[in-house]
Amino acid sequence: MAAETRSFIRFKLLCLLHIFLFAGVNLADFEVLEEYSLSNISTAVRNGCVLVALQPASNSAGFVSILHKLSEAFKNESRASIGVLTQSDRTGLPFTTELGQTPKPLQYHGPRTLQDLLDFINTKCATFRQLDGSLSSAGLERERILENLYRVPNSDDHSHDSGPVNIGSTCDRIPLPSKEKFFHEYFFRSKPVVITGALKNWPAMKKWTTEFLTRKFGNKMVRVAFAPYGEYEGCEKARDFDDFKKFKFPDVVKSQLSFPDLVVVRPAFLEMDFSTFMGMLQSSNNSDISAYLEYSSIPSLLPELEQDIKEMPFVSGELKRRHLNIWLSNGNTLGKLHFDPFDNFLCQISGKKQLFIYEPHDNTRLYEAHIQEASLDFNPTSKKFRRKKLLESTSMVMSPVDILKPDYGRFPKFKKTHALNCTINEGDVLFMPSFWWHEVQSYS
Repeated sequence: MAAETRSFIRFKLLCLLHIFLFAGVNLADFEVLEEYSLSNISTAVRNGCVLVALQPASNSAGFVSILHKLSEAFKNESRASIGVLTQSDRTGLPFTTELGQTPKPLQYHGPRTLQDLLDFINTKCATFRQLDGSLSSAGLERERILENLYRVPNSDDHSHDSGPVNIGSTCDRIPLPSKEKFFHEYFFRSKPVVITGALKNWPAMKKWTTEFLTRKFGNKMVRVAFAPYGEYEGCEKARDFDDFKKFKFPDVVKSQLSFPDLVVVRPAFLEMDFSTFMGMLQSSNNSDISAYLEYSSIPSLLPELEQDIKEMPFVSGELKRRHLNIWLSNGNTLGKLHFDPFDNFLCQISGKKQLFIYEPHDNTRLYEAHIQEASLDFNPTSKKFRRKKLLESTSMVMSPVDILKPDYGRFPKFKKTHALNCTINEGDVLFMPSFWWHEVQSYS
């Protein structure tokens, strides 16, 4: 289940990459403001917002004063800066062209008042500054939250024999908590936790047997994912795909890929009735082939099951549910390292899962980047997979690092990560905060 959090909490993990362009400004008296070239701006917007004044159409001394005051208000703000273009770059058209596709410049046409501009910058840059430079009440709350965010302990303080995965700690395991305990100790701290026995009162725990599901939904058509050896959505070499030599990625996109030789491999998909799918799960004739019903919406696909799921008392009335999905397999699947942009509750109805979880602060150590996507093909008659097709799309939620067989030569920063080791058994719930990276091994 995915839940929606308050918007100011989300800001802790997002960098909004916008540039703000202002026309009609007199730059004659801007000496005290920082100067930016186009290349400076392209670098600066990777970590925040830049407010830029362009070539003037008319004199506007009042607006010069406003920009000076804004500069003072944001002087202690690391995520926003204010300045003017260097003399050689003070024409609007080349500016928007030379910066390329991303991030796209956003031109401001609103009222030129100090308060309007301050509100605009705060809204677009996720900042919380007041006119005197101090933080608003929401900004102070945000700072408090950031100061209390959970960090995975250094593995030097623990003794785990984890092979290639550097374990920093294990997830807290707690019985059903009160609302106060859950929100103050875990939710507001963005701290993963396993809640044991949380599903004991769910009808689904006893009701959802293979026989019941097959009888209830046997004729329902479902979209099933297929992958070899149970590994889903890992990264492979683009050159191994059939159309590698003839595929042409747009240069403007390819030039921005950090790992142009890699692709995220999406599984093959087949439509079949539910009973056929369940029969495949029961068969062990070919362990090289994995079938998986994944990311399937219960309200849309299997609405009758929703009555067997109860709202958990420690979040009742506090969170808005955005999604309710079901994953169903034979228990031998590996979901490669990725993150989700929602707070999630992983509810284990049967079997168990082991997760290696990495905090969002590890984004650079996990080499977060846009990676091209590719798709598999599966022939149900020959039962053979084919690396069929490179796609024009990219993904930014998958890591190129194989945490079980890391290439430290290519990904040396990964050595500095510390994973949480979290195991969920039948009846357990794992609270997975938004943007935490996780690799999921399922067992029957």
